[in-house]
Amino acid sequence: MTRLIGALICLIATASAWAHDPSRSLLTLSVDGAALHGRLDVSLRDLEDAVGLDANGDAAITWGEVAARSKDIERYASSRLSVQADGAVCQLEPTQRSVDQHGGASYAVIDLEGVCAAPARSVRVTYGLLFDVDAAHRALLEIHTSGASTTAVLSAERPTFEADVATLSPWTSFVRFVTEGIWHIWHGYDHLAFVTLLVLPIVLGATRRGVRERASVRGAIMSIAGVITAFTAAHSLTLALATFGVISVPSRAVESAIALSVLVAALMNVLPNVPKLGAKLAFGFGLVHGLGFASALGDLGTSGAGVAVSLAGFNVGVELGQIAVVATALPFLFAVRGYGFGRVAVNYACSAACGALAVVWLAQRLVI
Repeated sequence: MTRLIGALICLIATASAWAHDPSRSLLTLSVDGAALHGRLDVSLRDLEDAVGLDANGDAAITWGEVAARSKDIERYASSRLSVQADGAVCQLEPTQRSVDQHGGASYAVIDLEGVCAAPARSVRVTYGLLFDVDAAHRALLEIHTSGASTTAVLSAERPTFEADVATLSPWTSFVRFVTEGIWHIWHGYDHLAFVTLLVLPIVLGATRRGVRERASVRGAIMSIAGVITAFTAAHSLTLALATFGVISVPSRAVESAIALSVLVAALMNVLPNVPKLGAKLAFGFGLVHGLGFASALGDLGTSGAGVAVSLAGFNVGVELGQIAVVATALPFLFAVRGYGFGRVAVNYACSAACGALAVVWLAQRLVI
């Protein structure tokens, strides 16, 4: 509870600057009888931390530097990735062949070829890359046969996933992606800051011509519902469009725009005589936040029902996490608003803290 309230009132000075751009890899595995075929994409930034790629130390990793360490990359992947079929270990050979781009970042592409002792009825994937480097690292996993597929998210807490090949279904991914959506909100500090800044003036009162205007409790809750609905509709729209590949925006531009949205919302909360856009502001910047959420899903490589179900589960998780955060914050904010000085102090302190963080995030994202 303490951690949540602290985040909600913007005492989040240690927040990650890459709240919507976590370390992640992409793992696809195809099961064809006893044969396995797959692909593992790992970002060069992560591999630099894990095995070292930048030979000349110029902070620019070239294809030549990746090729020079290809055997080390293959050994690293082989030692930390295993597949079992019906309890027996399958022989899996990784081969690092190329570099690909995902969301504006460069990834080493590792082809996977393997064979099991017999045609697989169940497959168990154990993933251990990069967790010792970044505990928040995620691997987006897809397992498919000729007729069906399922997806999962592997993490330090859940590094293993097992699937029954005969009953593969994209719907088995739904609950896992609900959980992942909730996790993404809890670690999306810039998103939490923006939602908090949307709620603050509604509950504590907006400043117009030097006068604090407050809605009734019922009126405030109705206004919050309208703002959150607008924000949800906007980010759900761009999340879907980006996930299905209809639109594509470089991740640096998206992350910078998200930081800017926090800064703008913070300034609007403290500057006098500034029109409070409410739902309009929420919808406009919600479009940008949806592109940020898409970075967690856009490279899954699934198709059809698989990506649709994963998207639906992730979006449900995002909304549940968002509702939980707002619902937890409201009793505190309604209690504070009964005190004139406390109301003003909380609004200005929260807005100033979020604005300061937004400046830091914006500077980092424009430079890195």
